[in-house]
Amino acid sequence: MIDSLRHDLRFAVRSLLRSPGYALVAILCLGLGIAANVTVFTPVNRLRPVSAKPAGPDGSVGITFLDNSLLSAGPNSVLAVDRFAFDSTTHQGSFESSLRTGTLAVVSGKLAKQSPEAMKVKTPAAVLGVRGTEFLVRTGDPKKD
Repeated sequence: MIDSLRHDLRFAVRSLLRSPGYALVAILCLGLGIAANVTVFTPVNRLRPVSAKPAGPDGSVGITFLDNSLLSAGPNSVLAVDRFAFDSTTHQGSFESSLRTGTLAVVSGKLAKQSPEAMKVKTPAAVLGVRGTEFLVRTGDPKKD
């Protein structure tokens, strides 16, 4: 297998050296294609709402955001990130999430430290304003707990 890989690499290098114009055009096309893809899909991914539902009673999910905020949802939790906007230069923006059921542990990041009113967690019973700290939220049917 190593000999085959070595043979293929030698063949590729020899082919590129024989026709450097072709290699340059191919590399430029690949670069432009990747750049166009990133340019088109990066704003789309930022606008898309994020929701996480861990599978089953043993599931969990952890999310680290650009401002270094950490969200960890426990088993059978239903969490939605409704809005996240963050300017890494000024540390301004907003962060809104909703926990319908389950548990959520939060360690706020730069956003809440800069603008304490910018981070909110909604539950069926209340809206929590984060003030640059760590906290745990639990919501759901108290009869099942």
